[in-house]
Amino acid sequence: MLFGLRSALAFLCVAAFWLASAWPSGLGAVSITGVVLSLFASRDNPAQAGLNFLRGILLSIPLAGFVALFYLPGVDGFPLLCLGLGVPLFFAALCVNRASLAGIASPFCIFFVKNVAPSNSMSYDLAHFLNNALSTVLGVAFAVLVFNLVSLRPGERHYRRMLQATLGDLARLTLRSPAQAEAWFGGRTADRLIRLAQRYDRLPEGRRQPWSDGLMGLDFGDELLYLRQCLEEVPASLAQARDRYLRRLRLALLGDGPRAEREHALDPPTARLLKALAASPLAGSERGELAGAALVQLQATWRQWCRSHAPAGTALRADPLPGAGR
Repeated sequence: MLFGLRSALAFLCVAAFWLASAWPSGLGAVSITGVVLSLFASRDNPAQAGLNFLRGILLSIPLAGFVALFYLPGVDGFPLLCLGLGVPLFFAALCVNRASLAGIASPFCIFFVKNVAPSNSMSYDLAHFLNNALSTVLGVAFAVLVFNLVSLRPGERHYRRMLQATLGDLARLTLRSPAQAEAWFGGRTADRLIRLAQRYDRLPEGRRQPWSDGLMGLDFGDELLYLRQCLEEVPASLAQARDRYLRRLRLALLGDGPRAEREHALDPPTARLLKALAASPLAGSERGELAGAALVQLQATWRQWCRSHAPAGTALRADPLPGAGR
């Protein structure tokens, strides 16, 4: 709805300019503004995408002007028409296959043909050509301006929902049977990581926290599942300590989640469970050592996850990772 309101506002502004100026080509500016706002509204960086679109149009105008006003009036026949249109489009099509140039080459192809406007009854009017080209440029430029001035940042809300879903899944891992939860959690987390990976390269450096959250959630869930597997069918006293730890962990995940100020939220329950583990019959056994290593690794992962949410420029103390491993 917010995207639609933004597009409607921009559309009305350009339409008002068209009516106030009585510009003959104003309808073209209105139309292309709506098209660009619709195409790029849901992108993580719509202003940059719109700017690349504008660059492609600007590159197409001089070449289209040369073909339409100088080349075509002096030639006759379909083969020469194909030559005038085909050579620029051929090289532009090669650029479309490169991801870094596709956002510029695609609008070049579209608006090169539009600006040349080949037809049976050609009009070689410079004023008409410039008027149409100017309406396209102004329409796209206004859309880019709107993207910069009215930044809805749809990706941020989407990524917050993904983080909350990941934290909810981690909280459910404290209740589900480990045998059933492993495939369930792995599949859901993999789907989220695939969606994040599709946009990772297009995100600015400062907005890649969702990818870090996805990896941290996967690592945290893996350690949690392993800890639960190690502590299945244990004596009653250790089972009670384990359940208290899982309850505290669930509350931490469903509360505010990982935050810089909550770095040590798992320290007390971790210490209590380690103490109960040391006093249990599992102390000194391989199973007990593996459970302790998983518990300490969970604590370290939580701390690292919380530090990743610290404000930029904050000096953070890095704890050494536990030496124990599986």
